[in-house]
Amino acid sequence: MEPISIGLALGSAVVMPLAKHLLDKAASPENVAKGVAWVWSAAEHFLKVRRGQASPDEPAAAPPEETSTAAPRIRTDIDDFTFKLLSSQVDNLMKRVETHMGNLQHVLQQAAQYGGEEFAPIVVVNQIKLQRQSIVECLDELASLMNQVYGVQVEGVDKLKEALAAA
Repeated sequence: MEPISIGLALGSAVVMPLAKHLLDKAASPENVAKGVAWVWSAAEHFLKVRRGQASPDEPAAAPPEETSTAAPRIRTDIDDFTFKLLSSQVDNLMKRVETHMGNLQHVLQQAAQYGGEEFAPIVVVNQIKLQRQSIVECLDELASLMNQVYGVQVEGVDKLKEALAAA
C-alpha cells in the first residue's frame, strides 16, 4: 500500500471512530486529523529526501494553522549518522503502521459480519481497540521524530491517545 493511501486511511480507521471521545476532550476531530495527516506527510517528505527524490532545501507541507504558518524544512544541524538513524526509525514506524492498519481492516471485517463493532464479540472488539492503540502509539513516536527533524510539534496525536483511553 502506498504511504499516501495509508495516511488517508488513518483518518477513517482511527480518528473518525473516536470523534465523540475527541469532542468530550474538547478536541476537534478535524484538527486532530490535520495533525495526524501532517505527521504522515512530513515523514513521507523526510524519506523522499533520504532517497534523493527531494532536496533537503525543499520544505515539507505546512503544518496545521494552529501550530505554525511556515512550511518547515529539515533542520540543518542533523548530522549524517543521526539522519540515517532517524530514517531507519521512520521507515520502521511506517511499516508498523501499515501492518497494524492491515490487521485493523481484518478485525473490522470480522466485526462487520456481526453487524458492526457494537454487536461483535468482545474478543473482536478488544482486537480492534488493540490495533487502534498500536497505530496511535506508532503515530506518537512518528510525531516525536518529526519534531526532531523539522522542529514542529503538532497537536492531535496526544488528543488521540486520550480519546482512545476513554473509548
